[in-house]
Amino acid sequence: MINEPSDTMLDRIRGILRSLVVKGPPVYLIGGAVRDLLLKRPAHDLDFAMPGDVRRVSRATANALDGAFYMLDEERSTARVIFHDAEVGRFVLDFAALRAGTLEGDLRSRDFTVNAIALDMNQPDELIDPLHGAQDLKDRVLRMCSPRSFEDDPLRVLRGVRQALAYSFRILPDTWHAMQAAAPQLERVSMERKRDEIFRMAEGHGFASALRMLDQLDVLDQLFPECVQLKDLKPGPPHRLDAWEHTLAVVQHLENLFAVLVDVHHEDDVASLHVGMAVTRLGRFRPKLAEFYAQELVTGRSLRGVMKLAALLHDTGKVSTGTVDGNGKLHFHGHAAAGGVLAAQRGSALTLSKDEAARLQRIVEGHMRLHALSKDSPSVGKREVYRFFRDYGAAGIDICMLSLADVLAAYGPQLSADRWMAELDVVEILFTGWFEQYGKVVNPPRLVTGKDLIQELGMAPGSQLGALLAAIEEAQACGEIANRGHALAFVRDWLAEE
Repeated sequence: MINEPSDTMLDRIRGILRSLVVKGPPVYLIGGAVRDLLLKRPAHDLDFAMPGDVRRVSRATANALDGAFYMLDEERSTARVIFHDAEVGRFVLDFAALRAGTLEGDLRSRDFTVNAIALDMNQPDELIDPLHGAQDLKDRVLRMCSPRSFEDDPLRVLRGVRQALAYSFRILPDTWHAMQAAAPQLERVSMERKRDEIFRMAEGHGFASALRMLDQLDVLDQLFPECVQLKDLKPGPPHRLDAWEHTLAVVQHLENLFAVLVDVHHEDDVASLHVGMAVTRLGRFRPKLAEFYAQELVTGRSLRGVMKLAALLHDTGKVSTGTVDGNGKLHFHGHAAAGGVLAAQRGSALTLSKDEAARLQRIVEGHMRLHALSKDSPSVGKREVYRFFRDYGAAGIDICMLSLADVLAAYGPQLSADRWMAELDVVEILFTGWFEQYGKVVNPPRLVTGKDLIQELGMAPGSQLGALLAAIEEAQACGEIANRGHALAFVRDWLAEE
């Protein structure tokens, strides 16, 4: 069934395992790796099940691959091997003892039939498929392994949503109903496990569709209660959608922009004239943006995932800030700052790192700043660029991407070319500052220090010193100060005016 070329990494691993279990209990490749191999997708996370000595086999495998080994759970006899291959990258091999006593018992206790297929490493040409998962894979359907699938682990409700979208599977009615019935039990699943599934959804394509499905399953209130309240907010100019539908549109437009400005670009990805204009204006930054969004604030959780969460949460501050003026016009003054606080709180509730929660807060807090700049785009110069990144740092790039998606969602087909070009103008100026003029406009080298001002000008430590150093840096970024002598003269003039 599986005919992999002889030089694949899987063949190498298979050879190691066969040598380790000669005349011993078999080792089975199970689950998602088999599914991905059948779909001819690369598999870097491999799960193995075996009735034998897990510690011995996994440790010996790590030694043979020059990888790291550690036990995940001594009591359940599960271990992990991690190694890096120069050509294909990072591999994670998980080894576990058969929990049901037999391989078939283990397969029947898994989540979905497409993940309940196994291969004996000694006989890799024949599938072990008691639940006919290979046929379901061919039919592109997601079917639960048993009526108890979701009761045994409610997290599978989220996993079902993620896998249905990731693989374009149709969830069968009985499986969907079982997911709905089990959804309330997600409350007993640790937030860390739920967070990881949410991130995997956000990092993939179709996050807006995933959010709709989570809403239909009535689990959105468990995961993002502040977003549920957006449904009650009616649109106000220029918005044409209620706040919830607008949020979903922003998420979708953000994915579309990532497809053409960050990822490998294909003509089919240009879905509209507005997106085409963005590619024409900002396409030269694609290599830099790809490098930027390849970063991780925490290993295993991408910056792209943080961005999608920011898009989801960007307007949550509107719930508490809505007012109506004397003319009946709806306003949300201060909603970005209020939303930033909510985003930080949600990040904490999701057990994100402090860096991730802070990044979320900055993006949401700043998502209106670029709209304000775009209304006066011809006069956006070095000072505005410097102050923008002084306030938001690297999150300024995220704010640019989110702001573009926000405008596309707010105006829809009614977005005028002039309004869109004004937004693109500012983003191009900001991208140029960060990616091409960083050492001059964003973070110029310091010409003088506080110690210099104390020693040479007799200043005393204090807040005035800090304010002066900040003013020097801004003037330097604007091209008004070029060297140390200019900086000291700047300070003398400042002090003389006091």
